[in-house]
Amino acid sequence: MKNSKADRIEAKRLQHAADEHELDLFLNVPQQYVDALVSTDPNTRFTAENSPLKTSEFNVIDLPRGSADTGALLPGLVILKGFLTSQEQQELVNDSRRMGLEEGGFYKPTYASGAKCRLHQMCLGRHWNVNSEKYEDRRSNHDNAPAPTLPESWKVYAQRSLDAAKKIDPQVMGTCKKMTPDVCVVNFYKKAGRNGMHIDKDESDEAMSMGSPVISFSIGCAAEFAYIDHYPESHEAVPIVRLESGDALVFGGPARKVVHALTRVYNGTQPSWLRMRSGRLNLTFREYKPSEIES
Repeated sequence: MKNSKADRIEAKRLQHAADEHELDLFLNVPQQYVDALVSTDPNTRFTAENSPLKTSEFNVIDLPRGSADTGALLPGLVILKGFLTSQEQQELVNDSRRMGLEEGGFYKPTYASGAKCRLHQMCLGRHWNVNSEKYEDRRSNHDNAPAPTLPESWKVYAQRSLDAAKKIDPQVMGTCKKMTPDVCVVNFYKKAGRNGMHIDKDESDEAMSMGSPVISFSIGCAAEFAYIDHYPESHEAVPIVRLESGDALVFGGPARKVVHALTRVYNGTQPSWLRMRSGRLNLTFREYKPSEIES
């Protein structure tokens, strides 16, 4: 009998398996690595002490924390080349993979028109609804799942990058005395992934008016990041910077409303030691409402 309940259940199971396979950041990674990472057995699970990333088998290199290219691109817009170490990048990938396969994990956002975004997304702390362009506690535009918690270790990395950016250009802070991220939008782009020119403008009115900074980490394949201080005319040239694995980008203050886009992902350019499927993982931190004005 066609379309029986059993058939529908099986079809749903197969679709779920296909979706999970598509969203698994460890696709094509050696199985023993995946098994050990997700194992609950302390004798087999990878830890900071026995991680294979410390062995020559995984061709580990520690990227420098800065380079000649580190600096201000615009007033309030700072790039930190090679900011994250290889170990830190792999930790962020591992965490993203684990959370991405759990409730509230990676999904492919769909616009109200029915068109799908050219990326997979997961929101931590608060969910950003692509249709309403507002933040919410639950993913009402997809499955109503609660937004997963933003890991404390991620906040530490974000704070460290903000401290480094402030030394280069204090304007990144706007009028904020401090910034504690409570939201992280995690995007995974395949080789065809990109987004159009836009402004990150959906945080609270207070965050926008104070120029509260946005912090972005790039992991995996290199990509082209276009940026300009206004919406460009069709004939207007727009500056582009190449973001590579481990780079951090911080913008706030006069650059808080910088118009920007990811215009291209260079497939196959991720570091050889990175255990992640080919693509670009982008973590973007922000504070929905500045904590210093919370009552």
